[in-house]
Amino acid sequence: MNRNKNRRRIAFALSSLLAHFVTPLINVILSVVIIRTYASEFWGTYVQHLLWLSLLLTLINWGSKEFLLKKFSERPAEIGRWLLASIAGKCLMFLWISPIGWFCLQWSEPSWLLPWWLLARMSWQFFEVLNIYRRFFLQVAAIELLLTSSIIGIANATELSVSHFMMLIAIADGVKAITYLLLHRKYLKPRFSLAEALQFLALGLPYFLLALAGLMASRAELYLLSFLKNKSMLAQYQILGNFVQYAHLFAASILMPFLQNLYRINKAAFDRYERQFIVTGSLISGILTGSIFGITTFLYQFTFSYPTFILVYFNIWGFYFYFLRIQANFRDNKIFRTVLIVAVMGLVNAMVAWLLIPTFGIPGTLAANLSGVMAGIIGFRTGNQSNS
Repeated sequence: MNRNKNRRRIAFALSSLLAHFVTPLINVILSVVIIRTYASEFWGTYVQHLLWLSLLLTLINWGSKEFLLKKFSERPAEIGRWLLASIAGKCLMFLWISPIGWFCLQWSEPSWLLPWWLLARMSWQFFEVLNIYRRFFLQVAAIELLLTSSIIGIANATELSVSHFMMLIAIADGVKAITYLLLHRKYLKPRFSLAEALQFLALGLPYFLLALAGLMASRAELYLLSFLKNKSMLAQYQILGNFVQYAHLFAASILMPFLQNLYRINKAAFDRYERQFIVTGSLISGILTGSIFGITTFLYQFTFSYPTFILVYFNIWGFYFYFLRIQANFRDNKIFRTVLIVAVMGLVNAMVAWLLIPTFGIPGTLAANLSGVMAGIIGFRTGNQSNS
């Protein structure tokens, strides 16, 4: 009995890892091929556009992933209702955000592509939560692999401009949207409710604020780097920064299936688990930092200084000091406290990045990110954790 239970837990943890790492792994493959085939500047130009697309999508998606996962778990019978409400709410946001984004990004080439790319990516993200909730991990992996293989094949067969490459990505996003729509069509009904759309936007506001603050905390230095340095450096740091984010994701995905236990333990047990998590994290961070060094040096053929990788290590390990505190805040319904702390992390990150990037480049960018991590550690570890 216990053996079967342990097998189910292991299978759950492995499926969680698969769900979280399919897209990052395929993105790594795509970025290696493009950088080795074309150049860092090519990828940097693409990243510059992708950064602003991601910002617009953060505004449109309204923190829906965490909000919808909670609603789907609480009320499985109302999945269709909440899915349609979220789609309607996001469409309202798209109608408002898209013209503003297009006006502000007239520098992009071609400028007409952005709204269509935004629409295509927004459309498949309508169903992202259902892929997780219904555990369609293999289906997602197969779709991602097929589309990315097609893009790589075209990129190797013909010489692409950055504009043509972005068009390919937008087309792939559109195909993905149609495929996910077909997979989840049983939840869709041809109706629109303004009242439910506004309800989604109202109830999802705390999650939107958290998503926006999270973007600031994790990416403020990258946005500043896109303004202050050249595209080659932007490409290199985006790759390096992504690996730091993947390392954080690795820690979160391992624990995610077991986080429900957090709601049933007292403070003493919580502190014990957290200490174990931090100690284990020190070892995992070392292994992951060594892996990042090997991948960026030999696969991407980037050359970073050794102090850069020391900063990478502490950026990864620092996450272990406050991740469980975030979950405890959710448990204790302290979401606005979490939003405030994460926003401060983003502000500190941006201020330090503005000071250090012009002089120190990538090491300064990592130092800025680490300063935000330190702010998070202080913020989340200040004050007592309440008993369960």
